[in-house]
Parts: sequence; C-alpha cells; structure tokens
Amino acid sequence: MGKGTEGLQKMREEFEAEIEGIAIPTEVRWLANPRTIRAMKQNGEIAASSVVFVVTGSGLAQSLIKKGIKAAGLWY
Repeated sequence: MGKGTEGLQKMREEFEAEIEGIAIPTEVRWLANPRTIRAMKQNGEIAASSVVFVVTGSGLAQSLIKKGIKAAGLWY
C-alpha cells in the first residue's frame, strides 16, 4: 500500500473508513523489520508482508477475528 510510513497511514485510514466502529489508537506497524521485508520482496522471496495494529474494544477485536478485516475493498 505504498512506500515508507505513508502506506501504513493509508492502510489505517482504509481500515477506519471501511469497518464500522473501528478505532485504531496507535500506529499500524510492520510485523518484521521494514528493511528485511524490502530485501525479501526484491529477491522474490515474498510478495506481501504482515502488519500489526491495536483496536479499541474486545468485542470489536473478537468480531474482526471471526469475520476478518476489509481493506482496499478486499476481505482478509
């Protein structure tokens, strides 16, 4: 979803726009080191990587775990 931290901010905005009631109080972060991710992608070892984020409310968290999460029009 973009280069640098702008892509992560866009991802956060996408989550908050597409999922009713979601609030992400902290930054979305890469699960691995961004340099490692970039190198692995350039070497063709990976096509995508995981991010981690916090949501407000255990009820919402459980719902996301059960139903998945929508980003950029796709369900994950």
